[in-house]
Amino acid sequence: MVTQQPPKPDPNTYWVVPGKLLAGEYPGAPDSEEARRRLRSFLAAGVRHFIDLTEVGELRPYAELLTQEAGSKTSYERIPIRDVSVPEEPKTVAEIVAAIDRAIAEGGSPTYIVGVESAVPD
Repeated sequence: MVTQQPPKPDPNTYWVVPGKLLAGEYPGAPDSEEARRRLRSFLAAGVRHFIDLTEVGELRPYAELLTQEAGSKTSYERIPIRDVSVPEEPKTVAEIVAAIDRAIAEGGSPTYIVGVESAVPD
């Protein structure tokens, strides 16, 4: 039986676990208004937890805009991985898995794990 996928807030995202775990590219934008528009689409889709795998300084930060758009209704956590790379330490993978598990365990809201520009498989 094929189950219907929840709508995606952005074409460059995909459901890892439908309705619970969404993955894809950076949800911000160089322009603040465009970043706000993109973040609002994630919030409208019910996403409340953001796990960001980008490095500090890699892309324009969006955590503050996220807080401005949704206040305390969201959570943001950064666990950086060097671009076009894999975690260097097993503990980083464990940290990512634990963050996903925590967010899903809180229930109710999908979690978005942020990759980079081309995080969506073909």
